[in-house]
Amino acid sequence: MITPKQERFTEEYLKDFNGKRAAIRTGYSPHSAEVQASRLLSKAKIQAVVEQKKAQQCTHLGLTRERVLNEIRRLAFSDPGELFNETGELADIRTLSADVRATIASVKVLKTNLVSGDGVRERLHEVKQWDKTKALEMAAKHLGMLDETVKHEGAVELVVSWKTPPSATSEQVIDVTQRAISGNVKEGE
Repeated sequence: MITPKQERFTEEYLKDFNGKRAAIRTGYSPHSAEVQASRLLSKAKIQAVVEQKKAQQCTHLGLTRERVLNEIRRLAFSDPGELFNETGELADIRTLSADVRATIASVKVLKTNLVSGDGVRERLHEVKQWDKTKALEMAAKHLGMLDETVKHEGAVELVVSWKTPPSATSEQVIDVTQRAISGNVKEGE
């Protein structure tokens, strides 16, 4: 169980996932808000409430893994040619499929006199699509095709050296060597 103030913090946190701002909106001092947010977000009960509320939001909004992946697919495999009809003119947006419409970030229609003096007003259409490269990157990461970890292959040579006092016996040197390899030697031994 969490306190009413902690409950309000979780609600505020879910608005923008910024702990400091959530703490301030909850009523914590702006000077200590970052520390308070960190403290609150480290509590298991608060984390559980945040996760539960996030799941409720996703359910309420119809956000599922499948739906998000489908939107990424739409963008990643979009074809700008589908925006045009058979004559090369920009197709009426109402005739485009839902997949094609989903790729459109913005549409501008400008009425202008492109050839001055002829009295004819023409329309200029500008269509901007969402970033296909970013969508492909997101899809590739989901599929594990982009591994961002650095892998080193081959042999690694580790050289450990230290000074041994002249009075040390060979058994003492072997003991220190074995402890150094296992990480159990103290500096100065």
